[in-house]
Amino acid sequence: MDKGQIQFLNIIKMTINKYTPIHKITTAYPQLIPLLIKRNNRFGCLNKPVSPWSPGYLATVGNIAAAAGEKEEELVAFLEEEIKRIEIQYRY
Repeated sequence: MDKGQIQFLNIIKMTINKYTPIHKITTAYPQLIPLLIKRNNRFGCLNKPVSPWSPGYLATVGNIAAAAGEKEEELVAFLEEEIKRIEIQYRY
């Protein structure tokens, strides 16, 4: 197994909830960033790189949902649905 396959298998095990750091999700699935921005313009800050020593690095799904004025449950459901879609495209 090469490094890419191992990383993919680790990503599959990721559970998304309101406490999941958004940096982990967008690093594993960079395709989500344009979808999030399309969903709400306030997610535009996800396009910019974040330093590991900044508070933005530790921002969770719940934090960005609150900042964007969205419900946490709806954002988590959206992320899970899009990740499933991305994984299906990756497999085939």
